[in-house]
Amino acid sequence: PELRVALAGPGADDEELRLHAAAVGVNRLVSHHGDAAPADLLEQADLAWVVADGDDGALGALDAQAAGVPVLV
Repeated sequence: PELRVALAGPGADDEELRLHAAAVGVNRLVSHHGDAAPADLLEQADLAWVVADGDDGALGALDAQAAGVPVLV
């Protein structure tokens, strides 16, 4: 019940993501931060799940590690 998901970065505000969250009943647990820099949200995170490829994936993992947050890549 304490799980919260913050989507950040390009595509985080995609309407399809909102529809999928609503369809599985987790829309109250998910917040969308398309304009926020993912690094800004890391200070509140217990875990970072990086869903990106190439340089974006590597930089996302490095940002999380620099914030001291465990990373799932």
